[in-house]
Amino acid sequence: MKYSITLSSFSQIDEALEESLRRLVAQGYDAIEVLGVPRKSCIEKIKATLDTFDLAVSGISGMWGTTGKIEGSRLRTNLISTNPSFAKSGLEYAKHCLEMCRLVDGKQVNVCLTSDYQSISTYQLTHGFKLGSEKRHILESRIIPMLTELTRI
Repeated sequence: MKYSITLSSFSQIDEALEESLRRLVAQGYDAIEVLGVPRKSCIEKIKATLDTFDLAVSGISGMWGTTGKIEGSRLRTNLISTNPSFAKSGLEYAKHCLEMCRLVDGKQVNVCLTSDYQSISTYQLTHGFKLGSEKRHILESRIIPMLTELTRI
């Protein structure tokens, strides 16, 4: 059996990446899941560092529901946004994560369908506030076409 862990689990630890990786290898991990970092220079550094530890990348975990930057451009990562420019930004970020996964020889990308309403619990978002017919409309008109587009990359 192969074991993998997400690097975001260590994001709040005041420790060098190399030290965390050294410990994970000693504990028997074979691969890690990399956080969807929005800069190509970070991707290259992460790949080079992982290669020195002989660790594979199992995949990319996107920073869904956040705001950040990719190559200096402002970014929003909510894939189900009522604001068309935010939804477009989220889709571009998802494409970036797919490209990042390819560059680090990963096998999967974690996609989370976050919306504009981050103060609402995930349960309420997926199970409340919208009628079943409204949810079906959003699913059929926005989510399925977006996910279909991502599978063709």
